[in-house]
Amino acid sequence: MIQILEICRKNNVLLVSDEVHADLTLKGKKFTSLINLMNQDDQVIICNSANKTFNLGGLKSSYLISKNKMLLSKINNIFESNSLTSPNVFSIPAISAAYTNSETQK
Repeated sequence: MIQILEICRKNNVLLVSDEVHADLTLKGKKFTSLINLMNQDDQVIICNSANKTFNLGGLKSSYLISKNKMLLSKINNIFESNSLTSPNVFSIPAISAAYTNSETQK
């Protein structure tokens, strides 16, 4: 992963990491997110969701993560221009409950 990140840095390439299955790991194994390796200036977007792990697909509650504030600002502007600014009314409490009160946290 580090080598891919370095190649993208060197060539000014946007890296999109789909980590939607990050919560689904084998017992005793740990997932390392790209966010732990990236810098604030890296052009990296991480796509994630509680949908797969917690069966929340109907809530359409996927989200993007990046340390790069300028990149996030561009994405937010695109989302706003396409009226994609508000999550489903049930998604935020469902995601919060999934990540804080689930069997995966015990």
